Amino acid sequence: SNYGGPVLDIEGRLVGIAVPFVPGAKSEADNAQWYDAGVGFVVPLDGLTDVLSRLRAGEVLKGGLLGAEIKPSKGETTGAVLGKLVKDGAAEKGGLLVGDRIVAIEKRRVMDATQLKSVLGEFLAGEKIVVRIVRDGGEIDCSVELQEANPEKNANNSKKVP
Repeated sequence: SNYGGPVLDIEGRLVGIAVPFVPGAKSEADNAQWYDAGVGFVVPLDGLTDVLSRLRAGEVLKGGLLGAEIKPSKGETTGAVLGKLVKDGAAEKGGLLVGDRIVAIEKRRVMDATQLKSVLGEFLAGEKIVVRIVRDGGEIDCSVELQEANPEKNANNSKKVP
């Protein structure tokens, strides 16, 4: 079944959580249409101990935003180039500037905007991350505290970075 739930290894140990993949879903009702489509992914439990204990304690966890738009990629340059920054957003507060090229998050290389979104998706609002940028030909590490996602601002803007 593709309704989500625990993923066990051959010896019965919990190794992940299955989650249906619902591209473009805007509500829980949209999810139901995809459950039987056989499309899904597994979130591995490695590194989620803190998150799971916070959820068990009743804490509401929210995805973190960088607070920036990403410019369309030009040429073969790796990384993701920052466009407009949200005023007083995480990127601006962390010292990032329009035109900075993000090449790593927490020492994980970022090849493009898609990979940037994927890596950032692992972090929650309020978490501090190290963002490595290229500016004026040199690499700089910036400490950025991710802000809380605002679904109303980002619902119809696919360029926003989660």
